[in-house]
Amino acid sequence: MSVVPTTYSVGHPGASGSRSITTNQYAVTQQSREINEQTIPGIFFKYDIEPILLNIVETRDSFFVFLIKLVNILSGTLVAGHWGFRLSDWFTEVMGKRRRSGVSQGMLGNKGVYHND
Repeated sequence: MSVVPTTYSVGHPGASGSRSITTNQYAVTQQSREINEQTIPGIFFKYDIEPILLNIVETRDSFFVFLIKLVNILSGTLVAGHWGFRLSDWFTEVMGKRRRSGVSQGMLGNKGVYHND
């Protein structure tokens, strides 16, 4: 069993409304083996107390930071939608050119000129 000391803090540390809880986090590894006449049956625990302290601080952003994040999300969605629209437009244009059969295209996209002699 591995034990990690942990402190949860709500609010800014040192502020008047901040609260903190000191606790531990546990991680368990299970091992088992068959016993024979020479081994002692039982349940054995080995504790490893980690030499670190995990400090988790929960804070809230200001309303201005929230607005900036919201604008970033909306603008990223609009840009991704525009890319999708442009790719779908390009794809339909390419597929439309391939479906036209019997029409020759020139080097610059103009119809080819045929001479009937």
